[in-house]
Amino acid sequence: MAQEDVDAVRRFYAAWTAGDLEAMLAEVDPEVEAQPVLGLLYERPSYKGHGGISRWFEEVDDLWDDFEAEVEATYDVDGAVIAFVRLVAYTRGRASDSRIAVVCRFRDGKILSFRGRDRDEVIEELGLPS
Repeated sequence: MAQEDVDAVRRFYAAWTAGDLEAMLAEVDPEVEAQPVLGLLYERPSYKGHGGISRWFEEVDDLWDDFEAEVEATYDVDGAVIAFVRLVAYTRGRASDSRIAVVCRFRDGKILSFRGRDRDEVIEELGLPS
């Protein structure tokens, strides 16, 4: 796994936490496709292109008073970066958090795809301690 790819994933999620859509889009390929693991919360099962990422960001912004995403660990699997991400959503003074896995693939140094996965399933598949 190239450190540049890991850094791009970390910058993407840090920008999301900061509410900086422009910085998020700077990390993704124009043909990016995102498939969130928590798809039931969103209007679509996937989001394509910069417009799709913008819509996904807007939906999260509409759902929650505040939102944080922190990359806790990364692994290289078959040329992809698997990021373990902690998500915290705030609404009416209460926080809800979850931990997910996200498989990120790259093209020319930009994130080409995000595929959300169940964290525990990925841990088991990789043979990592839980």
